[in-house]
Amino acid sequence: MNERENNLFWRLWFYFRRGHGNYLSFIVSLTTFVVVVYQLGVKNVPLLEQMFPNMWIFAIFFGAVYLFLTVFIGWQDMKRGSYPAESAITFDRHPRFSEQYEAVKRIEERLEKIEKKIK
Repeated sequence: MNERENNLFWRLWFYFRRGHGNYLSFIVSLTTFVVVVYQLGVKNVPLLEQMFPNMWIFAIFFGAVYLFLTVFIGWQDMKRGSYPAESAITFDRHPRFSEQYEAVKRIEERLEKIEKKIK
């Protein structure tokens, strides 16, 4: 296998993982969850079965509530949850970020020296 074919294989593998992990597996797992909860939970509770006589009504209601909750939880995570720590760890561990940060610091120091000379 030459380098180009090997590169194509890994590129396709990367696209597969992105498509599967970010999109298809999410849709399949959410659909499965709604079907299982409806079949095992809603259908076995008479009051819930009266509220949601078919799965589509339950899916729409569930989707609206789920969308609101997930957006709210994600927003809270960005503000007060684990996201700040995850970002700091990623920044510290990724060599490119560290190099870029150091380069920006050096540029800022040079600009401060130039500003002092101008004043």
